[in-house]
Amino acid sequence: MKNIFKRWFSSKTELTIDDTQNPWAGLASYEDPETAERKLKFCGRDDDSYDVARLIMGNVFVTLYGKSGIGKTSLLNAGIFPELREEQYIPLSLRLGIRDEVCPKSYQTIIVEAIQQKANRFETIHVIDEQTDLQAVDYLWNYFARHRFFDKYDEPVTPVIVLDQFEEVFRSDRKEAEVLLRQLDYLNDKDHSIDNCMVDGQHYHYEQNYRFVVSIREDDLYRLEDSIDNCYLPALKRCRYRLRSLSEQGARDVILIPGEGLFKKEEQDDIASRIIEKSRNVDGSISTNIISLLCSRIFIDFKRSGANYISPALVDSFLKGNPFERFYNEATRGLSNREKCYIEENLVDSAGHRNSIPENDFMLNAARGAVLFEGENRILQRICTSADGNNYRIELIHDSFCEPLMIMKEKRKRLRRMKWIGFSAIIVLICICATALFVNQSIELASKTQELEIRNQELEEIKTELEIKNMALKEKEKENDDFVDKLQNWPSYPWDGIEYTSPYPSDSTLFEWRTTYFEQCQEKIRDQESSLHLPEDMRQNHPCLAYLILNSRTMESNEEKQSWFDLYSLMSDEQLNKLYRILYSEKYKLLMIHYKDIIRMENSYAYHYAEKEDFENALETINKAISEALFLYSKVLDSKGEILLMQSDDNEEEALKIWKTIIETVPDFLDHYEDGTELYKKLKERGKVE
Repeated sequence: MKNIFKRWFSSKTELTIDDTQNPWAGLASYEDPETAERKLKFCGRDDDSYDVARLIMGNVFVTLYGKSGIGKTSLLNAGIFPELREEQYIPLSLRLGIRDEVCPKSYQTIIVEAIQQKANRFETIHVIDEQTDLQAVDYLWNYFARHRFFDKYDEPVTPVIVLDQFEEVFRSDRKEAEVLLRQLDYLNDKDHSIDNCMVDGQHYHYEQNYRFVVSIREDDLYRLEDSIDNCYLPALKRCRYRLRSLSEQGARDVILIPGEGLFKKEEQDDIASRIIEKSRNVDGSISTNIISLLCSRIFIDFKRSGANYISPALVDSFLKGNPFERFYNEATRGLSNREKCYIEENLVDSAGHRNSIPENDFMLNAARGAVLFEGENRILQRICTSADGNNYRIELIHDSFCEPLMIMKEKRKRLRRMKWIGFSAIIVLICICATALFVNQSIELASKTQELEIRNQELEEIKTELEIKNMALKEKEKENDDFVDKLQNWPSYPWDGIEYTSPYPSDSTLFEWRTTYFEQCQEKIRDQESSLHLPEDMRQNHPCLAYLILNSRTMESNEEKQSWFDLYSLMSDEQLNKLYRILYSEKYKLLMIHYKDIIRMENSYAYHYAEKEDFENALETINKAISEALFLYSKVLDSKGEILLMQSDDNEEEALKIWKTIIETVPDFLDHYEDGTELYKKLKERGKVE
């Protein structure tokens, strides 16, 4: 055991030493060469770097997208940023989806602070008043219009703000993301430029002294599309660049240029072909991160071997030894056996192919597995399979990891079989001992047989009794459904201080309701029970059920209510919950009818006053309806906007604010009206809404 630990510790030390000299990044992203500790050569993406850099220089807003793990972050950091600096741009990369959850800053504040820290100096130009509302559509435009940025040579520079992994922003706060997109669209519009004007006695012309780049996974591009369509920002759909898989030549450059001097010239093409072939995906495309991983690990084996060159024999030895199994074992070293078992059982199917699982299930069963998504241990990736906004699934980054997981799965199965064999032997011994014990106790068991038969007979009687109660509950359910049809004819239903929130309450809803009104129901049944006899156990444990029975409108007489109190002691928990649900549903539906009738009545009275030009009473009535509207809030708010326009054209802006509130609260509000509401029609005639 000591030798094993010694070898493991020694290998970890060697890895650390080799990593400082390793010319390949492995699974980690390439860093900005200006700030990176390891000065790695970024290769294979020269054309992409040139094209994207020129696209950024010529456009205010650019979208870079591609598949997960294809190298978007590395391209930006190591390929595009150096080219931008040569053209007087200062690039800075931000991940807005990662921020302090205790005291989070707005996205706008994060952007502004990052620019001010990156620029060598900046100056404020008082050409317009400062905009302090972070949510205003012109906030970022106002900031850039009022500032100039300079480098250490006091030359003017243009900030390039790269919003990397933008899909995280949609997952954390979609509404705030759409506010930011509106501001970026405002920045993108050249019509908002400031013409020549005088500032401090000098001519000032405001140009678009900024650039924005959004980097997003291809699987999540639809999120950006949806937000652009929802906010009607079509200009943001232009200037997009799709990063594709490495070309054959690009893949060779990734291997050979950083490894210059590590291969013999006559052998390097053969070595590159072998590594590339091992890095291909099922569809034939070349996996960027797998190439980098293989080269990085081959370099480590090369340094350990003490050889002068990386030879085809060394590469073959590495590839045949299943490097992915070695890497998998290193990456999962910090995980528990239970977490490893969960990964191996679920991420590979029985045929040895990649399988995907929901992210929520993964984090629940393998919480420490989060380290496998980023950095040098990255063997997992997120994919999105639906458009619901949150449905992510987890899968392996490459098919090559399937074999190691299958091997580990088989090892665990063999170990479990051995454990079961040992356990079965123990069980057999226990059974033999138990049999001997049972023989000695056979006389005592025979004497208890008759007692058990009597007990069984009693249980059968109880079962029959419960079946009768179940039938009674079903009949009560049917009576309740028949009664609901008659509720519309009831003029009103008195408010008794107890709230009901759902026509079909779940078990958790019922439990929360019973807990909330436990003491209140005890007080009410104490004053209300009259001549009925309530079981003491029911008073103490289920006062809410007693209250519902006493106040039920479907039970016609006290005799019927008393019969339910008498049945209480014989009812199971399931039957009690069922009775709770029936009576709770009855109360909810009565209250719903009551409130809807009241709100509709107040809404009608408000229109009645408005038609008589008594707008004081009309607004007072509609405001009262708004304060009471639990179910028809948006409809009543729409009525208020219409009444304001009936009162005066001066109320147009206030009516427009009301309409925006309705649409933000209920985006599909107009779907319920074939020709639109009167408020919508009037605002549309005035050109206030689309």
